[in-house]
Amino acid sequence: MPLLAAMARRVARFNWRESDIPNDVAAMLYETVIPPEERRTLGEYYTPQWLARVMTRELVTDPLQQRALDPACGSGTFIAEAISNFIDAAKVAEMPLSQVFSRLRDSVIGIDVHPVAVHLARAAYTLAARAAIEAAEYTSLTVPIYLGDALQLRYHSGDMFAEREITIQVNDEANTELLFPVSLVERPETFDALMGDVAEYIEHGGDPTLALDDHHITDADERATLEATIATMQRLHTEGRDHIWAYYTRNMVRPIALSRSKVDVIIGNPPWINYNQTVDVLRTELERQSRNTYGIW
Repeated sequence: MPLLAAMARRVARFNWRESDIPNDVAAMLYETVIPPEERRTLGEYYTPQWLARVMTRELVTDPLQQRALDPACGSGTFIAEAISNFIDAAKVAEMPLSQVFSRLRDSVIGIDVHPVAVHLARAAYTLAARAAIEAAEYTSLTVPIYLGDALQLRYHSGDMFAEREITIQVNDEANTELLFPVSLVERPETFDALMGDVAEYIEHGGDPTLALDDHHITDADERATLEATIATMQRLHTEGRDHIWAYYTRNMVRPIALSRSKVDVIIGNPPWINYNQTVDVLRTELERQSRNTYGIW
């Protein structure tokens, strides 16, 4: 792929000795491989590392006790600084290095809507936490950086507090809904991997319910809900709607799931998009909320 080839060429320019890795290397890579027009469409603008550091140190005042979220983390500039802030506090508190990563995983979280940004933010997270990761008592590594749309203007907030299922609206004439068990959504690694495999099965004409066995979904209620949802996704694909529902649901569900467990500090540089550059459906919703909900139109 041209994108991967371009990224590989740029990665090869760095000296990857520990002392020489720049903290904002992921941001530098992102800026060079993603065209400015695409970043402008998504409202993405670069944040200098020094500014991210100042903001993080000022806002996350008790990193060992506070959960910090960047809901539009881009390539991870604020994520890396939040991790450095946490690790510095852990050193002062004389926390054993082997325990740092287990605490860190729940303390610094990121979301972004751009798949390339998510991969680079995960890399930034890993580089910033490398010493803690190497000392951790883990056989596998899960980085809490998720693909998702944190600005869901059309989302019905009632589902945020659902006890058993989260509902994603397809927004078609039949008012189709995709239901997902809360218990599964709260296991993000399993959920994301499962939905990716379901999409592969559907796209290639296989039996997507096999993915439930692949990922050891044995709970009867979870299976019943997922089998019905998978059947709906297959129907949408057969009708020629598209085959991106697995991607779309991950995009929608992760911010919803995280909203059920509140964070203490939100940091970052949110997307900045001109009103006249938004898609029609978002312009309509922005106007509706501005008039009827907030009274500022």
